Amino acid sequence: MGTNTSKSLRTPPQNIDAEKALLGAIILKPDVMHDISVIVYPESFYADKHSAIFSAISQTFSKGDPIDIVSITTKLKEMNQLERVGGAAYVTELIETVPAAGNAAYYADQVQAKASLRGLIHAADDIAEIGYSDPESVDEAMDQAEKKIFTATQSPSAQKFRPIG
Repeated sequence: MGTNTSKSLRTPPQNIDAEKALLGAIILKPDVMHDISVIVYPESFYADKHSAIFSAISQTFSKGDPIDIVSITTKLKEMNQLERVGGAAYVTELIETVPAAGNAAYYADQVQAKASLRGLIHAADDIAEIGYSDPESVDEAMDQAEKKIFTATQSPSAQKFRPIG
């Protein structure tokens, strides 16, 4: 029982520094959204506030509006998320701590890699539940497990259709 408790207390894979660097890089160099919008999605972020900020950036980008501190904080305010993410001060902090805005694609790959690992963990948990449920059909259980793994190993762009902004 002791090992099961320690497993449930583990921190899922994440790279908060890469998430911050990516968001800051996008605000500093909005053109990178053309490249990273097919790599990273709001659900790719571990930190909820980073997911909300990326959602605001994506929505702003989709409308063709400029991406900068003012537009993003305005969008977050419209979404009733500004205070939850730490206010305009946090958004400003993101651009002040970017190591290199030109490395946005690298940061996006880092963020998505950690999201993929979290997806694999969720799939494994779901598969364990399938096994513990003592299903009537083992073949059906195996099929469900294969689907979980397949979904977890697909790139986010293969899982969803996204409107082209």
